[in-house]
Formats: sequence, C-alpha cells, structure tokens
Amino acid sequence: PSFQLTIEGSIKNQGLIKGSIEIAGASRTIELGQVENVRFNSTGTLTMGSDTRIQSYAGLIGGTVATNNFDFVLNSDANRTALIDDQGGLLTGDITQERHIRDNFVAFRFFSGLSNIINFLLLQETVSIKIPSKLI
Repeated sequence: PSFQLTIEGSIKNQGLIKGSIEIAGASRTIELGQVENVRFNSTGTLTMGSDTRIQSYAGLIGGTVATNNFDFVLNSDANRTALIDDQGGLLTGDITQERHIRDNFVAFRFFSGLSNIINFLLLQETVSIKIPSKLI
C-alpha cells in the first residue's frame, strides 16, 4: 500500500478509515477503530485505547504496539485476509486472526502461527476455531 497520511498526534476513530495511514511519533494511546491499511512507526509505545480491526495490512516498522486487552483483529472475508508485516516493530498482547472459508468448500485445512517463533503448544492451548453450522 501507498501511505500518504501520517498521524503523529491523537486519533479517535469510530468508523472505517479507507486507504492507508501511518501512525508515527512518540508514545501515546490511540483509538483506531477499523482501518484498511496501517503502518506503525513510532519512537515509543502505541497503546490501544479501543478495539481495532485491520481490514488488509498492518506494518510494524518501529516502536511497540500494545493491544492493552482490547480486541485487535486481522479481518478476513471473501476478498482478502489481513496480514502483519514485521519490519522491526513489536506487537504485544492478544490478537485475533480471522480466516475466511468460502461456502461449500470442503477440503484439508492447514493452520499455522503468525510467526516463526511462536510456541505451538501455547497456540494449541489458546486457538479457537469457529465453523459455521452449515459446513458441519
């Protein structure tokens, strides 16, 4: 994505930001709401002050992003699945990775962690798989 808007101050979004934004600057609490593409490039810690839903892309460039016990969801639908691009930042706290499975598509599913350093035993204890009843 092309990032043309950089925010270095406070943000309190209660809707959907379509397009791409960069959150830069010093430590603070942010409320992103829903955002299509976001790049985190701070010099400190960006602490979530509300639930966050990423539609397509979350780039971790610099600093720390702390979910702060709020929902941090990587969205998935029929058109795309959101991802995290780790380029040197740090994400702390729980996240939810959605995975869209189209109707009437019965096949083998492979599930893996979001990182090559994830502890699979920890993942196994905390993963929650929800299957629509019409697929069972």
